[in-house]
Amino acid sequence: MEEIGIATMRDMLAEEGIVFIPKREFDIPADNPRRVARLVSDPEGALGDLGILKDFLLTPAADDNFGTDHEARKQWVARMKIQYGEVFSRCYPSLNQLNANGMSSILLPIEFLAESAEKRNSTRLARTLRRIHSELHNLYNGKNPRTSKKYTDIANREEKLLVLHTFEDAALEVLSLFSHEIVDPRDFIGRNLLGLSDAEINLFLAEETLNEASSFGGGGIGYRFTQCLQAIQQWRLLPELFTEELKGELIFEG
Repeated sequence: MEEIGIATMRDMLAEEGIVFIPKREFDIPADNPRRVARLVSDPEGALGDLGILKDFLLTPAADDNFGTDHEARKQWVARMKIQYGEVFSRCYPSLNQLNANGMSSILLPIEFLAESAEKRNSTRLARTLRRIHSELHNLYNGKNPRTSKKYTDIANREEKLLVLHTFEDAALEVLSLFSHEIVDPRDFIGRNLLGLSDAEINLFLAEETLNEASSFGGGGIGYRFTQCLQAIQQWRLLPELFTEELKGELIFEG
């Protein structure tokens, strides 16, 4: 085994055509175990799946000149490990976003999250997760309008990066679904709901936990809150039919 330094190994990798892709900057959402517990049947498993998505976002990306010759790449890595040992392993990532295994690593966790959401009757969340999974699966397998190539058949770096960025954006979207604070309708008791913006109402109506009959002390408060928000949407869409109502207040009484 040859003894060389880190700097020398990095130079050698560059000469071999290895290019390390600069990482995009992400604001990775923090875990919200309380929210996760409301949305899925297996909160512990879901937190593990979300952890895999975070790991993917933090994994380095390195490209090479092997193109679609995956066997040649595998043989080269094995040879370099034998010849240079730890110094090679320290410089060349064993986990690589641009490798097929690295890219596809988030597909199964998203599928598991969808299944867990379905078992918890979080139907809207499950539908969103199924859509995300389907779009990524089709893109990876060349069944997407953006590309007719399977990911394993893509040799062009720019095409790989387009797929990678789509996968990264999807991972962030899934993480955000489980991270923000729970909308608690009890916080709005006594407030004039007409003061809410359209964006706030759309965000609240997308909140899966409002549909839980047992949430927030029971009594269907989440359902009543949702009905009020939907009524406001209708008033704003058809103001000519609700002129008088819009002049007053809509105080949420819980």
